[in-house]
Amino acid sequence: MYDEMLELLSQKGWVDPTEIEFDWEDEDDLEEMFPNLWERFGEDPLG
Repeated sequence: MYDEMLELLSQKGWVDPTEIEFDWEDEDDLEEMFPNLWERFGEDPLG
């Protein structure tokens, strides 16, 4: 039932907000937006 609901919503143009992507290098405000992540992973989170 859940999958059917998601399918109907996607047909109407709904996008799952959990699929937000950030470009860690191009976004200057990420350090301010996510200070805990920045502190833990720094400028190269995948490094």
